[in-house]
Amino acid sequence: MTEKTALVVEGGGMRGVYPAGVLDAFLLAGFNPFDLYIGVSSGTPN
Repeated sequence: MTEKTALVVEGGGMRGVYPAGVLDAFLLAGFNPFDLYIGVSSGTPN
């Protein structure tokens, strides 16, 4: 079985702002080691 790396982003109101900034910085830096993205609550649209 092949291992995969997932990023799980949680949220809940204003707590969704920080992960959005981190994900934006990841994209700007070209850092994307994740195979799967999972979002919950306000982490979903990020």
